[in-house]
Amino acid sequence: MSEAVLAVIFFVVPVILLLAVAVFASRNSVLTKKDMQRLHFRYMYGASVDRMLAECPLDLDYIRRTRDSGKRGRVSAIQYVRKWDPVPLEVAAEFVDRL
Repeated sequence: MSEAVLAVIFFVVPVILLLAVAVFASRNSVLTKKDMQRLHFRYMYGASVDRMLAECPLDLDYIRRTRDSGKRGRVSAIQYVRKWDPVPLEVAAEFVDRL
């Protein structure tokens, strides 16, 4: 074999394999949407619904009116909270129920 072929086999191929492993390893470390919502809730409110009730910048009267408006009111209120304050579904539901 020539020196060029040996250089490709012993140098270029391992470099390409290492890059492929690095790409696949980094794909597993990406945070999911749910993880991002949990981090936002923990960062903004210290993972406390009581603190969220006290500090939430949303219009609480609007959320109450939406919740009490009809048969889909609670669902609409939860969607509104999650649209403007990206918290997990169960946190938004507890927030709306306790409001």
